[in-house]
Amino acid sequence: MPWQLGSFEPSEHFEAVKPLFEAQNTAKEKGFTPETVWALRAVKELPILLTPSDGRAPIKPDYFYISDGRARYRC
Repeated sequence: MPWQLGSFEPSEHFEAVKPLFEAQNTAKEKGFTPETVWALRAVKELPILLTPSDGRAPIKPDYFYISDGRARYRC
C-alpha cells in the first residue's frame, strides 16, 4: 500500500509521546542505523488510531510519521 498523507491534529496525549516521533524522524534522516532503529519500533508499538475527518472508520497504521503538522502513514 502506498504512503497516505494528511494533516495532523494532536490529541491531549501527544506531548507524552512526541519525543518518540522526533527520534523516529532523526532515525529516518540517518538511514535507520542500528543505534536509531529503536525509535521506529517504539512508535510502531504505540496504540495509534487515526480518525478520518470524513467519518470513515478509524485506521490503525503500520507505520506513522509526523513532521511539520503533516502525517504520513501506511497500513
